[in-house]
Amino acid sequence: NNAAPVVNAGADLLVSKSNPVATFAGSFADAGLDDTHTILWEFGDGTSVMGTLVPTHTYPAVTASYMVTLTVTDDDTGVSSDTLLVEIGNIAPTAVNDTGTTDEDTVLSVNAPGVLGNDSDPDGDPFTITASDTASMNGAVVNVAADGSYTYDPTGVAVLQALAVGANLVDSFTYTLSDPDGLTSVATVEITVNGVNDDPQAVDDTVSTPKDTPATVIVLLNDTDIDGDSLTVATVGTPTNGIATTNGSTVVYTPDAGFTGTDVFTYTISDGNGGSSTANITVNIAGDQVIYLPVIAYNAISAPDLVVASISGRSDLIEVTIENQGTQGTVDAFWVDFYIDPTAPPTAPNEFWQDLSEEGLVWLVDVPLMPGESLTLSYSTADGAPNLHFSEEFSLYMGDLPAGTPLYAQVDSAHIDTTYGGILETHEYLGTAYNNVSEQVLATN
Repeated sequence: NNAAPVVNAGADLLVSKSNPVATFAGSFADAGLDDTHTILWEFGDGTSVMGTLVPTHTYPAVTASYMVTLTVTDDDTGVSSDTLLVEIGNIAPTAVNDTGTTDEDTVLSVNAPGVLGNDSDPDGDPFTITASDTASMNGAVVNVAADGSYTYDPTGVAVLQALAVGANLVDSFTYTLSDPDGLTSVATVEITVNGVNDDPQAVDDTVSTPKDTPATVIVLLNDTDIDGDSLTVATVGTPTNGIATTNGSTVVYTPDAGFTGTDVFTYTISDGNGGSSTANITVNIAGDQVIYLPVIAYNAISAPDLVVASISGRSDLIEVTIENQGTQGTVDAFWVDFYIDPTAPPTAPNEFWQDLSEEGLVWLVDVPLMPGESLTLSYSTADGAPNLHFSEEFSLYMGDLPAGTPLYAQVDSAHIDTTYGGILETHEYLGTAYNNVSEQVLATN
């Protein structure tokens, strides 16, 4: 029995009416290896051709559709056919992806033909840009004109401005190409944005200190760098009524002997990559304060006596428990200082942690504490930890507390009419020994 050949005329074709030449690519298979074959193409317009599987044919230059048939007949009269559809008409333009490069501080401006320079239309039709993004994937401002020219502005985008020197990010936007018949094509423009160094931002600082007492200013706490560079204090200006020095991270101001009032001077920070910024430090130096003690009959004292009952510390959690062991509740706010590895143990009132430690924590307690009551103050690094009463403004803690680190705490409440508390305690009324400082405790794992 003879098996007819298996015929494949190929895929349907879309041919431009401006150049309506169709090229065909047919094929067949026949199990009869010794058969000979007759090949016939019928082009659907009343014409045909024989003897080839890959003919070309020119159609009329008008919009139309043609059903084309490929027929293969073997010498044993086995016949098989396959068809395909040829459509003569307009073909959409072809938009091709583009690239560009700029840095985070420079607007990229590309003249015409811009993105159109590598685009085309198979029909030879004119084409133009009819739609485009006005913002890139990362939010840069984009403006694409009909003639293909465009601008790309990265200067207002935080994620692009945060690129460090040597870093880059590939951003993108799209545009749509159209021909006169409304057929469209979409392409993507990828812009490589290179990072450059941005200046840090120094912010003014204000501190207070008693007469003849140095003040340590942690100036970097409120300074920022959008690139994430490590900041250092590069220089300090010359105060009018004191001396200012820096160790690169803090500024120590020592007022002239006996001076009270306000002194203002500058400091400059550096990001280590050529960027700098300058801000002011204002130091308020308080004069002697007169404390009028109440009339005390028969040495009968009714006042708070705030002491540190216990402290503990590890890297992720620091706790200080204070107790009112006096005979009267607190009626004013007071501060609690926590010292991390101080150069010397705190022993007296008004020794802020900045005087003795490079790192320390502060809580401002502004709730009453009744006689016999205690309050545990904590600082946790866990997300969402409440950290009640904790003062981020006056604290500096980097989150690392190795086991064995010496720790101290004190209640600092004796300084009426200052930001450091306004409570006179029993021992202060009576002039007895200062008892607000804890014993040394070592950090644990």
